[in-house]
Order: sequence, then structure tokens, then C-alpha cells
Amino acid sequence: MLFHRRRLAGLLVPTLALAGCATYRPQALDPTAELAALARRDLAMVVDQPTPLGPVDLSDGLDERELVAIALRLNPDLAERRAGLGLSDAALIEAGLWPNPEVGVTALGGPPGFSLDLDLLQPLLRPGERQARREVAEADQRSARAELAAAEWTLVAAVRSARMELLAAMALLGAAEESARIAAQATQATTAQIALGESSDLDLAQAAWESAETQAAVRAAQAEVERSRQQLNRLLGLPPSAHASLAGAGEPLIWTPPASVPAADLGAAVLDGRWELGAAKEHYVRADAALRGALAKQYPSLRLGPALSHDGTGTGIGVGASLNLPVFDRNQGGILAAETERDQALAAYRALLHRLTADATAAQAELERASALLAIRDRDLQPAAARAMALADRALAAHDWNLSAWLAMRRRWIESQRARLDAVLAAARAGIALDAALGRAPHAPAHPTGNRQSTERDMP
Repeated sequence: MLFHRRRLAGLLVPTLALAGCATYRPQALDPTAELAALARRDLAMVVDQPTPLGPVDLSDGLDERELVAIALRLNPDLAERRAGLGLSDAALIEAGLWPNPEVGVTALGGPPGFSLDLDLLQPLLRPGERQARREVAEADQRSARAELAAAEWTLVAAVRSARMELLAAMALLGAAEESARIAAQATQATTAQIALGESSDLDLAQAAWESAETQAAVRAAQAEVERSRQQLNRLLGLPPSAHASLAGAGEPLIWTPPASVPAADLGAAVLDGRWELGAAKEHYVRADAALRGALAKQYPSLRLGPALSHDGTGTGIGVGASLNLPVFDRNQGGILAAETERDQALAAYRALLHRLTADATAAQAELERASALLAIRDRDLQPAAARAMALADRALAAHDWNLSAWLAMRRRWIESQRARLDAVLAAARAGIALDAALGRAPHAPAHPTGNRQSTERDMP
């Protein structure tokens, strides 16, 4: 009996030795350390480091390209998506492997003597099954990369918008501080005029009221700058307290309108530009391959391999086989589910295409509207306001106008400047939204995955 046990062990030990050699390496997660690491993030992390859009120079303020480059490198949400690409790579490796063989051992002992039956069966895939599995995994891999590209382009649009929001908030803060300075001077001048008998207490109260309102406007503008800066920092992957100097800060807000697209070409531009459509198409390709895999499972599956039998009279070697016959279900449920998923993937693609085309049309219409309003303001309203304010300044200097009337005119001038800034910001938002709707931007990463709609299979 000891001899037979040793023989059985001699057969099983080599089999167990075929197990994998990968080992577990612990990697602890320390929330406190992670929080401290986030707090230590700063712009020095990207200086002299490669970014998707070239180098970053902090000496002259960050322009739009540099901000986008920083976000593409440091944004934690993108880092999470990039880390997840390995899942689709692993699935592709798994899909290309053959099924593991199965070892069967039967050992019996009794009055007739000891007997041992051993077989090594290799599952054989059905025709087309392995190819379908590979195509499912390849579609998942392409889809994951297209979804990452779509997330990067979404981040690009968000960073561009946040930059314009911060520049506009800083411009408003500058205007508010100038108004506060002038209001404080007006209060001092009114106090001096009262001593000369040229102004009344009512004039002083009105000037003080105006000064208090301008101070409140400064505090509100400061809060808006801080809010806009924190929003930009969040997109860049920096702590809320980080301070990134922007190129163009304190200067007039400049916006260059993007190129429009003829209405008849909007659909084609959306097809060519939006990575979301590429990902949705890969979802359909995956569902189609999964359906072919489900159809293959309606046929029998075979396991085949060598077999060995030993008893007291001798040892025999032959062939072992196992056949699974799906005579009752024929994988009808799996086939129906796969057909439904393919139909759903096609419907999802059509719905997404419809929504993105409608969004692009609406974005272009909004850009045309915002651009027209800005053009009217620059052509008609701003020159009229500037002329009126210049006349008011001359009238005040010539003592033809009292200070209260001049302050009222000055308030209207500030409101006109704020309205123009709002118009510029609205047009910039619309332009960025159109670029995002068409999947384009002046500064965006290049992707090695090729055309956004490229795939080996087409949809009906």
C-alpha cells in the first residue's frame, strides 16, 4: 500500500507544481499619507518634466496650452482611468489563452487489490469560440482607450472654460477695485467741498453710500476670484490653496472665435471628432462578437486527452474523452441575451449620435447668438458709453456737473464694462462648447489609437 501511495503522490506532485509562480506583494493604503501627498502637490512637479503638450514655463505666467498640459499630467481622475487600462489588457491576454487541462484521479483499494485511474483532459473550444472571445476583449480594449481619450478632451474643454472664468473674475476684481478707489476719493472730495460750502451733507451721505457699495463689490469680486481659482486648481490636480499665475491676468479679456462649420457638415464633424462615438461603436462590436460566441455554445463541447488505468494485473494506456451535450437548453437564454445586448448597443449608439449632433447644432447657434451680441455691444454700446463718460469727466473738471451726478454716470460706466465682460465670457463659453461638441481644441493631446471611428467591423 505504501508503494501505491508513493506512486499516487508521484503523479500528483508534478501536476501541482504546474501552478503559477506569481506572488502576492502587500501594498498598504494609508489615508493620512495620501492626504498629505495631495497637499504637497505643486506646479514644480511639471517643470522640466515631459507633458503631452510640451514643456511648462512658470516664469511668464501659464497660458492655455500650459494649463491643459498640467491638467493632462496631474488630474487624478485621468490617472484613475489610465490605471484601469490594464484591466482590458489583462482581459485580452486571458481571451487568447487556451483553457486549462483537467486532471482526473480515481484511486480504489479493497479486497480485489489497489486500482488507479488517471486522465488528463484538455477542453477543446468550439469552432469560432476563441476568435469571438478575442474580438470581445479587443473591442473592450479599444473602447477603454476611446473612453480615456473622451475624458481627456472633456477635461481640455473644462480647463479652457475655467481659465476664462478666472481671467474674467480677475478683470472684474480690477474694475471693482478701481471703482472703490474712485469712490473713496469722491468721498474725500465731498468732505472738502462741504467745508467750502460747495456740497451738502446729502452729497456726502450719497458719496459714502457709493463707497460702501464699491467696497462690498470688491469683496464679492475677491470671493469670485477665489472660487474660480479653486475650480481651476481642482481640474489641474492641485490643492485648493495653490496659486497659478496666468498669462494675460490684469489685461483686457481677449477671445478669438473658433471657426464655424456649415450646418450640413456638422454631423460629419461630430462623427470625426467625438471619441464617445468611437467608444459606443466598440461597444456594438463587442456585443456582436459576444453574440457569435453565444451561438457557438449551442454546440457540444469536447474534452480530450490521454488516460491511464492501473490495477493488480497491469497498466493500460488509452484515450479519455468527455462530451457535453446541450440537448435541453442549446444556450437559448444566452443567445437571446446576446442578441438583446447587441440591439441595445446599436440603439445606444444611435441615441448618442442624435444627442451629440443636436448638442453641436445648439452650440453653434449659441456661438452665433453670443458673437452677434458682443459685436453689437462693441460697435454701438461701448463707443456711446465711452463718449458719455468722457463728457462727464470733462464736465466734472469744469465744475459744470456736481459729484453726485458724476458718480451716477460712473456707476453706469462700470455696469457697461461689466456687461461687456459678461458678453465676452458668454461668447468664449459658447466657442469652447462648440469646440467640445465637435471634439476639437487649439491644444489637445494626440492619441495613437487612430481615427475616432476606426474599427474592424461596421454597424448596420
